[in-house]
Amino acid sequence: MKSPVNQSVLWQESIQRNQKQFGLSGRLTEIKPTETALVIVDMQNFYLLDGSTNFCPFALEIVPNINRLAGTFRNIGAPVIWLRNIFTNKDVKDWSAFYGHLTQERLNYRRTELSKDGLGFKLFDHLDIRSSDRKINKSRFSAFAKGSSNIEKVLGEHGIELLIICGIVTNVCVESTVRDAMMLNYDVLVAEDSCAASNPKAHEASINSMYTHFADVMLTDDIISKLHNGGKKTHHNKLKTK
Repeated sequence: MKSPVNQSVLWQESIQRNQKQFGLSGRLTEIKPTETALVIVDMQNFYLLDGSTNFCPFALEIVPNINRLAGTFRNIGAPVIWLRNIFTNKDVKDWSAFYGHLTQERLNYRRTELSKDGLGFKLFDHLDIRSSDRKINKSRFSAFAKGSSNIEKVLGEHGIELLIICGIVTNVCVESTVRDAMMLNYDVLVAEDSCAASNPKAHEASINSMYTHFADVMLTDDIISKLHNGGKKTHHNKLKTK
């Protein structure tokens, strides 16, 4: 299967839909670094170590792009936030709609790997993580779900209004976080080739769903170029599309 890294999977029909709805092929005309944070979703051993039940092989290919984004954000003085999926015994009851349907084997595996001292909980070794970065634990697919994390408090401390989101997996935790962030009135920009799913078709469908309803979507190189350019307006219709 072909990797979606460094190429856009936006459909022409999605771009045309946005042009009719917003007058542009994208929502954002400017990125203000002082109001922007990079949110990196679940780049943990649980998903990146070969042999894990939830191993996502395409996630390995987005590590360089994520590291470049993180470096760029630090250079412009904007927050870098690493989200980590965590298991607590409290969640077995509080989120029974998910945990109550797992097999005992899978439940035990998540308890072992995603507990705070589990190997799967740790961020992947090849990520460029600095002591100045923020780390936020979340107990649901979305960091913004009620009781999932303290992300809104952290963002409020920095006066953040725009989130640039990337990570894994595109069609589950990334999309859930993107949808909820937009519903809470944050502007959202998805770095599409810094996201990955276990199935490229699922990634493609999710990117287009987010783009037409919840977020702007750009390639990593274009985001970095825009940030280096002071966040000024760029022409969204120059995106390479399928």
